[in-house]
Amino acid sequence: YFLYKAKDDDGQQESRQYQEACRHVSHSKNVQLRDLFPNGTGIHHAGMLRQDRNLVEKYFSKGFIKVLVCTATLAWGVNLP
Repeated sequence: YFLYKAKDDDGQQESRQYQEACRHVSHSKNVQLRDLFPNGTGIHHAGMLRQDRNLVEKYFSKGFIKVLVCTATLAWGVNLP
C-alpha cells in the first residue's frame, strides 16, 4: 500500500487549506478518521456522526482524502445531504 500526505503543487510544503483540514479532523470523535486522514485515507459509513461524514465528503471532494473506504450508500447518494 502506498499512502502519502496531500501536498502543495510544488510538493515542498503543506498547504494552509490542508493544515486547516487537519485541525478540523483532529477534533473528530472518530479515532479511525483521525488516524487515517494524515495519510490521505478516509472512511464513510452510516454509523459515523453526521459532522464527521460531512468532513469526509468535504475533504474527499477537495482531494485531501485520496482513498475513501465507504459503504455503497455513499455511491448511491443515500448519505449525502
